[in-house]
This record gives sequence, structure tokens and C-alpha cells, in this order.
Amino acid sequence: MFVFDRSSSMSGERSKAAAATLVICLEALAGMERDIRAAEAEHNLNVDLDIRTALYTFNKTLTQPKQLSSGLSDQERFDSYGSVTQPTGGTTHSLALQHIETYPVEPDRQRIIIVVTDGEPNSKKDIPTTRESIGRLRAKGWHIYGVSIGSDAAVQLYAPDSQRIDDPAELPATVQSLIERTL
Repeated sequence: MFVFDRSSSMSGERSKAAAATLVICLEALAGMERDIRAAEAEHNLNVDLDIRTALYTFNKTLTQPKQLSSGLSDQERFDSYGSVTQPTGGTTHSLALQHIETYPVEPDRQRIIIVVTDGEPNSKKDIPTTRESIGRLRAKGWHIYGVSIGSDAAVQLYAPDSQRIDDPAELPATVQSLIERTL
């Protein structure tokens, strides 16, 4: 799952670059799913691998332009890009994490959350709430990674599994390395 901070503190160009990159990552994972199905059919086998993605965007409110599923529809692609590029202010990390906590536990799956943000929550009260959600999710087996664009604040919030990048163009390689590290 991708969780993206769409706060107004991320500059317009940086936000657009991050949005385009994020949609490309979703598309690549959907393409991977298609490739797996084609290889299974071609070789008459079942590798029992199912890639599902979701996208949450947050600021003062939470939206989910892409529901948890395989593939990526044109509408989800459009909605995802639009949601990420329309910042409205505020940063409340705990909103998405608390919602993800409601998902049923699936012990036979690798579950990965990648939070992409440009900073820390605007409210200092959200920091302990976010840390508590991170702890509960990790205890349930979720891998939670923080990718901070141009700021060290989220690196500390999502430690030890966090990384700072200074250019949104680094996002695809960063996401790939996090997924490879998990699998």
C-alpha cells in the first residue's frame, strides 16, 4: 500500500513529480501482476503470488483513490494522480495508518506500507498516535517504510525503516529497493 502526504508544504513541481512517479509505481506493480499471470498460463503453473496495491492520500482528511486490488483502472490512475497533486494543507499521518489497522490479518501475505511524505505531522499530538499505529501494525506483521522527500522528520518518525530522498525521481528506485528488501 502506498500512503502519500498531500500537504500544502510540498511545492507544486515536487508534488507533481512525486504524483507522476507514484502512479508509475502503481502501474509497474499492476504490470508485474499481469506478467505473473501470463507466465503462469504459458508454463501451466501456479506460483501463488498475488500483488494488490492501494493508495491512500492524507492531509487533514483521508482519501483512497485506489482501493486494495490487483491492477489499475484508468479511473484509479486519474484519481490517484489528481488526489496527490491537490494539496489542501495539514499533515495527519495517523489517519491512513489507523484505517489500515482495520484490514483483516492475512498471515500468508507479505504486507507492505510505504508512506511518502515531505515532513512531520503538523500537530505534535499526531506524532505519538502515528508511532502507536506503526507499532501495532508492525506487531501484526506489516512492513512499514517511510520515504521522506527533502526532510529528516519522517525519517525519524518511521525509523528504523525509513529513508530520505531529495528528488521525487528517486522514488521508483527507492520503492523497488524496499520491496526487494522485504521479499
